[in-house]
Amino acid sequence: MQFVQSLMGTAAVISGLFIGALQANQQGEQTTSIQVSGKLIRIVAIGGETTGWAVRLAEKTRIDDQELNQIEVDPKPRNINLSQFQDAEVEVTGNIVRRRGVERNSYPVIVIESIRGR
Repeated sequence: MQFVQSLMGTAAVISGLFIGALQANQQGEQTTSIQVSGKLIRIVAIGGETTGWAVRLAEKTRIDDQELNQIEVDPKPRNINLSQFQDAEVEVTGNIVRRRGVERNSYPVIVIESIRGR
């Protein structure tokens, strides 16, 4: 019984450190403000490494030495409902962050501050 309690205490400390590291990473992210225009589309990715939404850009855009035809957007921090804009031409303003995944390594995502139809 004492071993189980010790093991549970260790697990609690490890998960506390893990959550603290995640919060520190989110707060320490370098962000760049950007505004893009294009068609808002739904997307899927192997392993679920996606926000589920992207803007197919009106013009190719260079971000961090990558030339992109589309860029993922994340509506969650502002709790924005994107379904009303699906398949519509939009203008998105937000901050670029880098996300990491097992399949895709590092990729840019715009955390949406505002969106409007065009």
